[in-house]
Amino acid sequence: STPKPSSAASDVYKRQILFRAGDPLDTLFITRLGSFKSSVLNENGSEQVTDFHMTGEVLGAEAIPTGYHICTVTALEDSEICSLRYRELEAFCDRDLKIARQFRLLLGRKIVAAHQNLLILGCTNSTQLLASFLLNLARKFEARGFSKSEFVLRMTRGELGSFLGLKLETVSSCLLYTSPSPRDLSTS
Repeated sequence: STPKPSSAASDVYKRQILFRAGDPLDTLFITRLGSFKSSVLNENGSEQVTDFHMTGEVLGAEAIPTGYHICTVTALEDSEICSLRYRELEAFCDRDLKIARQFRLLLGRKIVAAHQNLLILGCTNSTQLLASFLLNLARKFEARGFSKSEFVLRMTRGELGSFLGLKLETVSSCLLYTSPSPRDLSTS
């Protein structure tokens, strides 16, 4: 039997940076537990959140075409990841069709998720935008065996606004408008 690529599970703590924009691609990561955000610095030097990641998602694949990461990935909560050396994974994919197929499936899921994000961002008003984001997140939770109707948003309202292109005040008012219980909302 073909040996599997070595993977090391490790803990990542809230606000810990997994890799930074500009770092060379050495390792791909798969989220075992927890959640992360991807971000870039925009022209004026402020952070722009470009994606949120949860259990089962690959982190670092955006660096495959160039060999360098284009974003910074930060843990939103205490999390656990598996690390896979990219060159080692490539070699295993060359030798084992099952591993290659699984890797292509993981990358394909990333493409589907990117398309879903584009659809969300195409909503016409802030309430629709936030509702689409929450419905998409609910589907992701349900697909992972969690509740689709009760879950905790690990990102701050500011991070959510950055991702959706909304001001903090707009996110707050939309959440209050859609929330059955305002006291459950984080003040972050």
